[in-house]
Amino acid sequence: MRTCFGAGPSKQNQKCLDDLVKMILDDPSILEMSHRSEEFLKRITKTKTILKELLDVPNDMDILFLSGGASYQFLMCAVNLLHHKAGYLITGLFSKIAYETAQKLGNCEILYDNTNHPYDLSDFPNEIKKDYDYVYVCLNNSIYGTRTPDFICDCPVVADASSILGIEPIDFKKYSLVFASAQKNFGMSGMSLVFVKRNLKFKENIVPLMSYPKQIDANSMLNTPPILSIVMCGLCAEELLKKKQTLYEENKAKAELLYSFLDQSDCFEVLAPMHRSMMNVCFKIKNALDESHLLEQLNHAGFDGIKGHRLAGYLRASLNVFVSLDEVNRLIEFLEKIEKTGF
Repeated sequence: MRTCFGAGPSKQNQKCLDDLVKMILDDPSILEMSHRSEEFLKRITKTKTILKELLDVPNDMDILFLSGGASYQFLMCAVNLLHHKAGYLITGLFSKIAYETAQKLGNCEILYDNTNHPYDLSDFPNEIKKDYDYVYVCLNNSIYGTRTPDFICDCPVVADASSILGIEPIDFKKYSLVFASAQKNFGMSGMSLVFVKRNLKFKENIVPLMSYPKQIDANSMLNTPPILSIVMCGLCAEELLKKKQTLYEENKAKAELLYSFLDQSDCFEVLAPMHRSMMNVCFKIKNALDESHLLEQLNHAGFDGIKGHRLAGYLRASLNVFVSLDEVNRLIEFLEKIEKTGF
């Protein structure tokens, strides 16, 4: 049996996959269903209800299902919210891309940048008091395996929660807009979940498809939405809701188990000294010459997705919500064996 430790697309739940395949093969197929049909409208409403219960989303936030993935939200949040000036906290590649996207549309200021020390967030600001239209932050840096520290801010905060939505609790009351790409923990690529407060100061005269208020009014259906992604997201959320009381503790246990092994290892080394991600465990072999051989052995043993991001290199095990504690244990057992027997 193979296990995917990829950062996204990530490991899927077998029951969700089976249910989705059944709906695809049904007559009529979910692929043939109108997005304006009564059945689909009930499904999208149910998915919102489950997400609100699962993630403790406050009532003053609307949930949108938008095409394009999280990178599209780099543009959309600026189009909607950038009136005078926005502040950006650069903690990794994706927040840097978000900044570069937004600055083409208006005045953006870099409030923090750890590009020269990407695995270290020890100098991250505790408080931001200057007046901005919004302050942008990526809560989890999947390429480097770091978790962005909390901070106090007087402005609206826009947060990219792609990797940690469903992995650890998010206090939505701290944020005015939160978005996450679905393929990390809620199904398949091509869609973002967007949680947005209705009382934000939105720009007017925006192209309707890019307008949060218009998408809210249209129930995410100004055009045909990513139906299959929405359906799969609902299936995943329903499955996760069954274990809501233990979900975050299980995720924490998986991360602590792997970090504990790596910290005690003579062969491997965690790349982030602190502020470590619960989702993306980035590490390296102390003898770099052994890396390619290890990746071959991991693949042969049924462990996929361990190779680090193409820009960072090294190794990365992403502990998606549907990766089990048993699978993490099996990975550790394999690495222990390699450590004892050699490469």
